[in-house]
Amino acid sequence: LETRIKAIDAYYVKEGGNNTVETINKLAVIYEMSGTRQLRTYLYTICEKSNIEPFLKSLLVKALYSHNPKDELAFKAIDLVYPMLGADIGTPFKIEFVKMLANSSEYLEKAKNYFCAIIDDDRIDCEFRFKSAQNMEENLFILTEAYLCFIKNERNKLLYRILAGQSLLQRCKLKDGREIEVERILLGIAKNESYEYNTRAD
Repeated sequence: LETRIKAIDAYYVKEGGNNTVETINKLAVIYEMSGTRQLRTYLYTICEKSNIEPFLKSLLVKALYSHNPKDELAFKAIDLVYPMLGADIGTPFKIEFVKMLANSSEYLEKAKNYFCAIIDDDRIDCEFRFKSAQNMEENLFILTEAYLCFIKNERNKLLYRILAGQSLLQRCKLKDGREIEVERILLGIAKNESYEYNTRAD
C-alpha cells in the first residue's frame, strides 16, 4: 500500500489535479462496481495518507459511501476528509457530506457540529443557510440544532429567524428549557420597536 500511495502522490505532483482526477474517478468506479476489500482499504488509505488535494480524496469518500451507505470505514473517511475541505469547495457539496455522515449514529454529533458551523457562517447567504436547514428535515435532531443555531445569530435576517423559531415551536421536540429560550427570543423580537411592525407581527 505504501508503494501505491507514493505512486499516486508522484503522479499528482507531476500531472496536477486536473489529470489526476481521471485516475481517481477510475478507482472510484471500479470500487463501486466490484467492492473488493483490497481496493476498499486502498481508497481509505489514500484519504488518510496521500498528499493529493482534498477534493480528489472526497471523490473516493463518495465511492466508499455509495457502494455501502452503512460502511463504518466510509463514515470514518468522511469524518477524516470533511475538515480538509476549504473555502474553494462549494457549500452544497459540503452539505452532501454532512448528510452522509449523519446516517451514522456514531458520527451524528460531529455531523451536527459540521452542519451548524455552515448554518452559522455569515459569509454564506442567509436565505440559502435557512433553506439548507429546512432541507435537513429527515434528521430531526440536526434540524432542531440548526434552527436553534440560526435563531440565536442576531446577524441573520429577522424574517428567517422568526420562521426558524416558529418551526422549532411547531415541529421540534424541545427539551431542557429550550422552548422557553425560543419563546424569549421571539418575544424580544416582537417587543423591539426598532424592527418593522409587519415583521414583528409575524
